[in-house]
Amino acid sequence: MKIWRRQWFRHAVVVILIALMAGMAAFLYMTGRQAKTTPLKVIPDHVDIQVKNVIYTDVGAEGAKWEVRADLGTYVRSEQKVLLDKVTVMLVLSDGRVFKLTGDKGVLGTESKNMDISGHVTIVSQEGDRITMDDLRYTDKDRSFRTDSVVVQENARMRIQGRGMVLSLKTRQLKILSNVKALIK
Repeated sequence: MKIWRRQWFRHAVVVILIALMAGMAAFLYMTGRQAKTTPLKVIPDHVDIQVKNVIYTDVGAEGAKWEVRADLGTYVRSEQKVLLDKVTVMLVLSDGRVFKLTGDKGVLGTESKNMDISGHVTIVSQEGDRITMDDLRYTDKDRSFRTDSVVVQENARMRIQGRGMVLSLKTRQLKILSNVKALIK
């Protein structure tokens, strides 16, 4: 009788272990199956594509070459725009002059080719002129840059500060609009 009880006990333990393993296998199979049907959400619904280390080049009107670089670009097709983080724009005019424009954030219209840049915006020319402001808007139709924020233009010879600015690529003129103060060194 003792042998029969031992064998029964062993069989019962084996059956319980098999049942536990089958239950665990079924559980793992079902959770794995659910994971496959619900994909991992990496980018928001309204974003069509997101890319690191973006480079966009364009030859604009009258031969000006634009090279836009950003650490991260987010394309939103429904709004026809690209959102940019840590933006650097190299602008080479048809006469060979080069300007480097940087900012924390940018928005580029894919159809209009208008661009808004905000956060520590800086324009530096190859001659050493430096213009800083909080935000800047480029309008492709007018081929001009505009801001209403405080503007500081500096170089080795002078420092000019004011509020608001218009920089035209057509006329190649820079206008500081109000509250202008100048210091000539």
